[in-house]
Amino acid sequence: VGTRAIIENRLEESTKRWSVGSVQVNSDGITVIDYLVLPKKSKGPEQLLALVKAAGGEQLVEAEIS
Repeated sequence: VGTRAIIENRLEESTKRWSVGSVQVNSDGITVIDYLVLPKKSKGPEQLLALVKAAGGEQLVEAEIS
């Protein structure tokens, strides 16, 4: 199972809803995926970010809230 599938499974469990905003592959081969997320009331943005970072493991280069 790839990193994207693991992260999206975690989003499914931890959000009211989510969708992929965009997918880009940089010149160095790194895939950047922007997600549009509505967190559950029980999970604040920082807690959700921590869950995503943990789910991504070593394959996840960066995750941020904007």
